[in-house]
Amino acid sequence: LYGLGLQRGALFSILASVIDPATVLHADSRVVDADSDNGRVRDVHGKSHGPFDLIVVADGSASSLRSLTGNPRLDRPYPWGALWCLLEQGDWAFGDELRQRYVGAQRMIGMLPVGTRPGDDVPRLSFFWSLPTRGMDGWTQAPFAAWLDEVRDLWPESAPRLCGLHAHSALSRASYRDAIPRAWHKGRLVLLGDAAHAMSPQLGQGVNMALLDALALRDALRAGRSLRDALASYARQRSAQVSAYQFWSRWLTPLFQSHQRIPAWVRDLTFLQMGRLWGARSLMLRVLSGTQQGMFGTHALEPEFLDRNSPGLPG
Repeated sequence: LYGLGLQRGALFSILASVIDPATVLHADSRVVDADSDNGRVRDVHGKSHGPFDLIVVADGSASSLRSLTGNPRLDRPYPWGALWCLLEQGDWAFGDELRQRYVGAQRMIGMLPVGTRPGDDVPRLSFFWSLPTRGMDGWTQAPFAAWLDEVRDLWPESAPRLCGLHAHSALSRASYRDAIPRAWHKGRLVLLGDAAHAMSPQLGQGVNMALLDALALRDALRAGRSLRDALASYARQRSAQVSAYQFWSRWLTPLFQSHQRIPAWVRDLTFLQMGRLWGARSLMLRVLSGTQQGMFGTHALEPEFLDRNSPGLPG
């Protein structure tokens, strides 16, 4: 098994049960090509590795290997991205809630509690600021203090959290894509995570979908069928859920990141009321918790998990 650009250890943990304990990790070996029929990969230095039983392509939304399963049906960047960084949570009053501030769909600020990091017990917030990707270079040329003043004016309560920011370099750039592959697998090669289904971040489901991919792939491989049948089963199961999320993300994006006024007005007028309607609230919560299966189904959760968390889960 050769993991490509897999950054979240949780995915490796899920797949660990089907990985040979003798697995070797190769440093400085960015993969630039793969032979899906023979299970071999070639790194940036021209060195060939393999053969492997399975090649997992998980190199993110801007995957350079997605086309190895065929020309994608759709693969385009979004015109909007974000600037983001981690801030100390401190006495932030919303330690278990995502909070956002909007000016139409042209300005958006967000604070998302993300917990602690290994070796660091300080609770953190993920701070993000929406920005067209073509404007990111211009942002770095503008006075940083003026931008901070703009943020504080739009969201005064955020000011204490921003006191540690002093330069443009304190924030990283994030860009997004919409990608639908021609096929999820070919030969001994399979797509996983954003490489298989990049989408707008509006629903916040990138990590959830990737973890569910890893779980489904593990279960399909455990079933003891041929590799071809296992990968086909994995693709059928995951595409049924992911396709709906991609659809919703694509059409919701103009309501949150665009220069259009009418979509933002519709959002403000309808979303709160929709959340109060019978059935609509449950649907919205299932979508945002990653448990919606396709357009009408529900992704089953373990009974023990439901028993522990039922007060906070959608019905």
